[in-house]
Amino acid sequence: MELLDIEQRLVRMADGLEACPEVEIEHRNLGGLDPERADARSVLAAIADWYEVTLDESLLPAVARFEAFAVQWRTADPVVSGEFDLTYLLDAFGNPPPVLAHAATPEDERRLFSEFRVFDAPHRGGDGKLVSLRCGAADPEIWFFDVKRGTYRLDVDYAGYLEALLLTRGTYGWQHLLAEMSLRGSEFGWVVAAMKTMLRTFPALFPEDDFSPLRDRLRDRLR
Repeated sequence: MELLDIEQRLVRMADGLEACPEVEIEHRNLGGLDPERADARSVLAAIADWYEVTLDESLLPAVARFEAFAVQWRTADPVVSGEFDLTYLLDAFGNPPPVLAHAATPEDERRLFSEFRVFDAPHRGGDGKLVSLRCGAADPEIWFFDVKRGTYRLDVDYAGYLEALLLTRGTYGWQHLLAEMSLRGSEFGWVVAAMKTMLRTFPALFPEDDFSPLRDRLRDRLR
């Protein structure tokens, strides 16, 4: 099957990590394409038919058909390592919501969690972090859950999330750049260190990319 544009870009990113001498791949699982879906439109049609969720066609350029797409990597600098583990969008809507509530969780937060469908769960080194679509809208909200720090809505849609992932390569902590939050507290020191080191080293490792949008976001988070 011919790869869609977003599929080609994701593969190039994963291959670029593996080809980079400064990066060590600890885990890689690039699954095959869904053999029953010829294009992104057929994926959205299946989601509508099976799960009664109608997604906006503006998401079409961001829909990849990989049945698995995961890489975990590290560099010699322990501050800069990362991981992504993308769930096929069709599977994400078929999976149950994550179990995030506990005895003291308020009812409104329980309802929010019940609408989550996880699509990026870096479980190997992610330390209790996951990213979900929130069901109920044609262009679903994107939410980031950090078991140690709480739940944050990200200010991008699904397509915007993938665009940022292509730049960050899943560097641990990168989702904080997309949340309306301050990173000035001491508890986020490791995130700031990772982001600063990433932005210092990545332009030399991956000169084909423009990292200025990430620099702008880090500057905003530190104001």
